[in-house]
Formats: sequence, C-alpha cells, structure tokens
Amino acid sequence: MDTLTEQIKDILDEQMVRYRTLRRTLLRQRVCLRQDDIVGVGTATAEIREAMKQVSVLEARLTPLVIQWREQPPKKEDPIPDAVEAIRALILELQDLRTQNEGLAKSEMDRVRQEMLTLSVGANAVRGYSQRPSDQARFVDRTR
Repeated sequence: MDTLTEQIKDILDEQMVRYRTLRRTLLRQRVCLRQDDIVGVGTATAEIREAMKQVSVLEARLTPLVIQWREQPPKKEDPIPDAVEAIRALILELQDLRTQNEGLAKSEMDRVRQEMLTLSVGANAVRGYSQRPSDQARFVDRTR
C-alpha cells in the first residue's frame, strides 16, 4: 500500500470512529427522549454537534487526498472502496436514527404542548368560577 492510500485509509478509519461515536450518542439521545430527560437530550445534542465538527475537519483533510488518489490508476488490492462502503452503510443508519429521534422529539413536543394547553384551560376555568373580589373600598394601612 502506498503512502497516499495509507493516509486516506487512516482518515477513513478516524471517520469511522467518529461515526460510531455519533451512533452511540444518537442512541443515548433516543433513550433520553423516551425518558423525558431534557438535560440528557441537550447534552447529547451538543455531543452530536461536536462529533459533526470533527467529521467536517476530517472531510476537509480527506478531500485533496481523494483528488490525488482518483488520478492514479486503480490498484488490485485497494482497501479504500471497502472502507468507503462501510462508512456509507453507517451513515445511512445514522440518518435513520436521526429521523427517528426527530419524530420522538416532535411527538414529545406535541404532548407537552397539549398538556400546557390543558393546564391553561383549567386555570381559566378556575378563574371563571371563582368569586370575584368586591368592588367596595378598602382601608389600606401604610404604617408598615
């Protein structure tokens, strides 16, 4: 394996590690969403953003190397296509997990919105059925 192929393979391996970390974080985020753990969801979201920044940095390092690699004639024992295919499969899984988490978040938000609406209606009903204060004048002692 030549130096260029080794460099690309190393970066792809780093990307795979980052994507696996992202997968674990998305799974943890889903558990937090199901348990109504707002702090956990926020922490997981911050970790997802950080992982995506790291993947972007790796992608920026990888792009010029891939351009050089494509200019070379194909090699018989090239590990790069297999690594790229493994990453592609993991990315598809990550997209599915993200879609599921977004659906969970949306349904939880809808549930909370409905609860708040119910509480608001209940508070208005209590106000509507409670006695109104009298309009008579009151003595106010301002000596304190």
